[in-house]
Amino acid sequence: MYLLYRFAGFSTQKCGVIINNEWLLNQYTNPIRFITVVKNSFILGSELNNNFWVIKHMLLGSWLIYISNYVCCKFNKQKIKIAVAIVLLLFPYTFFIGVTYAGSLLAEITKKFKVICHREKTMLSYFVIMLGLMSGIQNIVAELLKIQWLHINQYWEFLYAMGMLGCISSENRLLRKLENWHIDKFSNQSMTIYLLHWPIICSFSTWCFVAVMGRFHNFSVYYWITLGATIIVLGITVYCYDKVFGRVSNIFLRTVTFR
Repeated sequence: MYLLYRFAGFSTQKCGVIINNEWLLNQYTNPIRFITVVKNSFILGSELNNNFWVIKHMLLGSWLIYISNYVCCKFNKQKIKIAVAIVLLLFPYTFFIGVTYAGSLLAEITKKFKVICHREKTMLSYFVIMLGLMSGIQNIVAELLKIQWLHINQYWEFLYAMGMLGCISSENRLLRKLENWHIDKFSNQSMTIYLLHWPIICSFSTWCFVAVMGRFHNFSVYYWITLGATIIVLGITVYCYDKVFGRVSNIFLRTVTFR
């Protein structure tokens, strides 16, 4: 964040004016100082418009898993986990904590999936259907039928994501198919991609969009040029980030945990 601000800068204001996007105008408007970066790294805040706040929610959700497991074992009430997950998912601020927490229930859900269905084709069909619905088909149907509640939101995304993970976890052959597609290599980098994608988009992508603006008559050309350049830059950044900071963090964790 600090290096991007100092060397690449953020063109969110210029880009926001061009595409008339008020939300983009509010991104990275505050000066980023080194001490601010250090402070936000420890408190996992959102002062720098970064993604630390989601990591904070994931951390809280992980803590709740251990606490609820202890309570459930103490009182022999496994349904407490379901109640906790529902309560967390009901409120916007605790939603992402609930998503992390609900993920811990997948181990129990997949056992039931195996009892319900043992056929690979059926599980693969469920997986493809849920992926298609989440990818935009449901929004098209909602628009055609004029049904507002059918539009994809965070609750639909949560439902489909958990469903797809359940399908993958409950069917070993489906898992092997995904491994043959080398998805595991992408998943190893998924957290790094998540952490870096928004700062890269707000710095490089917005600069690229502003730089090519006015050179072509077709607006879709700007989109594809920006998208292609962003994917290349993000890929290079993720690779370099893992090679440098990934190794440093691994050494630090081994030192702290005495491994």
